[in-house]
Amino acid sequence: LPISIATFFDRNGYYENSREVREIAVVSARAAGLREAEASTLVGLGMTYLVLGQYTQARELLDTALRYAEDTNNVRGQASTLHHIARIEMARGNAPSAVTLYQRCLDLAQRSNDDEGQCWANCRLGEALRTLGQHTEALIHLHKSQWFAQLIGEQSAEALCLAEIGSIYRDQGHYDAAAAHCRQALQLAESLPDLAKIARVCTILAEINQATGDLPTAIEYAQRSVSVCQQTHNVTEEARACEVLGDAHHAS
Repeated sequence: LPISIATFFDRNGYYENSREVREIAVVSARAAGLREAEASTLVGLGMTYLVLGQYTQARELLDTALRYAEDTNNVRGQASTLHHIARIEMARGNAPSAVTLYQRCLDLAQRSNDDEGQCWANCRLGEALRTLGQHTEALIHLHKSQWFAQLIGEQSAEALCLAEIGSIYRDQGHYDAAAAHCRQALQLAESLPDLAKIARVCTILAEINQATGDLPTAIEYAQRSVSVCQQTHNVTEEARACEVLGDAHHAS
């Protein structure tokens, strides 16, 4: 049941509810002796712990799931698990390690012709490369991800791609293009709705508006991001949004 409603939980920010039901599912799968189901649910639970900022617990769960996927030669399971381990490395500020993990994830997704896996791996790899300042390579992966996202109708991934492309343009000082991409990303995220993506895009739009000197709009976007994060208990994104909000208040 948690797997069936995971998208609803995650996009609407019910992370505490998600954690509770996923923990029950792990115990249930273990009691029933269903190792594959247990491993799959461990990945989901690890992802929830990641959003809640509990990185050590998340990594332990994902490492367990990865060992099972490797033992059973489950290529898609390996790719999915590596994807979330890489997200932990990004959250901890270790972008080079995340790049290596995302590249492994992408290789596995390509081997198994997994369009969804390639979509998300390219997207997150682009994000990590952007963090390292490798903008040209990042854009290549982000545009590939956007193509896959449109192919399979994955609007959440497309929204994140647009936001990351906007971040690159922001870093390069092309603020009009940056804002245009992020506004498009926000429209997609709001249409789903995907609260995690809404918070991320609002944070980026706050940074863009601060850079152009529109501090009231920057504060408005940052406050919205903080509010959404508090609503969804997304502590990782809230920390970033609070920093941007503080910077905007200081600048004003």
